[in-house]
Amino acid sequence: MRDSRQLLALVEQCLPRVCTLHVLAAVPAPAAVNMGRCRPRTISPTLVMYQRTDTDTFEAAVEITE
Repeated sequence: MRDSRQLLALVEQCLPRVCTLHVLAAVPAPAAVNMGRCRPRTISPTLVMYQRTDTDTFEAAVEITE
């Protein structure tokens, strides 16, 4: 979880105008949930988390906003 917070802080620092961040994380579902939970509500971009489908494509699974 610490690494995801550091990554989000880096994105916010280097790309301050980003409104939406699309995330294709190669992590188990609980880790993806923790990524969304550690996101500061008022300053972070919206996170769109994707999941892999049975046909090896990706689809938006959840959007985490304020």
